[in-house]
Amino acid sequence: MARLNIPPATIIEGEQPDLRRFVWAALPDNLQEVMDPHKPIYKLHSRIRVEWNGYHITVLPGAFTDLSSVPLWARIFGSHRFTKQARWDCPSVIHDLLCWGVDQFVEDARENIKMADQCYYAAGVENGVDRWRAKVRYYALRLVGCFKYKKVIDHAPVLVIERLEK
Repeated sequence: MARLNIPPATIIEGEQPDLRRFVWAALPDNLQEVMDPHKPIYKLHSRIRVEWNGYHITVLPGAFTDLSSVPLWARIFGSHRFTKQARWDCPSVIHDLLCWGVDQFVEDARENIKMADQCYYAAGVENGVDRWRAKVRYYALRLVGCFKYKKVIDHAPVLVIERLEK
């Protein structure tokens, strides 16, 4: 597989985020439009903080997620029986929020989704996932993930992105 030129991530807080199942009917309407009703929904009860590519990304408690939305083949090949799914929880929450607030980095929505996919890969590697397994999930997101996301403006207050000073 080709070498990815993606900056590493540093997970400052929230390697194992406190996620609790949430009732679908209680979700805000704007989130019901973007989440799959057949997947479990989780609400974040702890904070996640990550430094990546010159940005300090913070996801505040109260964020909703459906965790990894990669295709089945990527879940099979991108995981290992000894690699707990929980290692993907932190990257999945960050990825969902970055994709829903697609104008957080630059004006181009496609470029923002690409950056969210790269952050997902980097945070997965930082959280202990083998690089080749993280690449499988990264390429799955690049292939099919862009068709799943819509912008969710009302959910943005749980995401804080700050540019780090050099």
